[in-house]
Amino acid sequence: MPVSTRPHPTGCKSRQPFPERTYVMPCSNYNTCFDYYCNPGCVRVSGDTRRFCIKTSRGEYWSGYDLICEGSCCSEPPLLTGTISQCKYPYTEGAVATYSCPYWHTQVSGSTTKTCSKGVWTGEDLVCKLKDEPKPVCPTPPSPAANTTMKACTATSNFTNGDFCRYECSPGYVRLSGSNYGICSNGVSWTGPDLVCVRGCPRPQTDHSVMTYCEGPSKVGARCAFCCRPLYLEAYVKGSRLVITCSNNGTWTGKPLVCKRAPAKLEFATMKDEETLRPARSNSCQLGPAPARFDSSSGPHVPAPSWNQCGPELDRAGKSWTVRTGAGVQRG
Repeated sequence: MPVSTRPHPTGCKSRQPFPERTYVMPCSNYNTCFDYYCNPGCVRVSGDTRRFCIKTSRGEYWSGYDLICEGSCCSEPPLLTGTISQCKYPYTEGAVATYSCPYWHTQVSGSTTKTCSKGVWTGEDLVCKLKDEPKPVCPTPPSPAANTTMKACTATSNFTNGDFCRYECSPGYVRLSGSNYGICSNGVSWTGPDLVCVRGCPRPQTDHSVMTYCEGPSKVGARCAFCCRPLYLEAYVKGSRLVITCSNNGTWTGKPLVCKRAPAKLEFATMKDEETLRPARSNSCQLGPAPARFDSSSGPHVPAPSWNQCGPELDRAGKSWTVRTGAGVQRG
């Protein structure tokens, strides 16, 4: 039975073992520990199911021995150069992997399928080659629609299958719907873009201490609400507001909320009792019954949370506050 890698100056990451007929899952957040399992249809014969990265003065290596599995399962299907493969896990007896030639290539020899039989993929390797005739070319990319501009393309001429151009909203406008990309499809025609832009405001800029919820795209009349994340308090900054509205001239009616770190004693009490310190005004992050809102951290059309982000524990000035603890209510 072979032992795992010897100490190596490049470290464990570049020499992680991947035994055949197995799959691996990390057992730590730092890629220093992995659990190994036999593919369905196979059983463990020998070797270790958990291996650690061992660090020494001579380098790093993986502890234990390679997991050896036997049975009717197969390893991952082989990757064939110049082909496209498809197969669904698990690779049990009778599983079929399909292969095809890329765009504008033709099959020369071999089979388009391989079958898992007694732990081995059977079937002749597919061989493809580029067609002799030149690839078809798409016409000139579509002109930008109203209130949009073309930013860049993957080619300057002779657009072939898969080439694309990116379109963006003109300054002072925001995306209402549609795609930002026009794509050359099969060298015949363009798919998209169907980008629609309307007059609006740029996304409000906040830091990690502020939660932002907006009513869809930032078009004229749209509102954005702000509240402080747990363990942060509202800070007084001239012009900052809890709710701002996009005006007709493409600017917001105020500045986003600014939050500061809570005092140490509040943070300690909150962490100790696993409670959430929340800023004042329970509705400061709620904008009414709109069905969908925009979360600046994760993209458009995120359903509004059903829980209340902002509790009544703190007043806006931050001069007095309440922290809920297991023993009752403590005031500072």
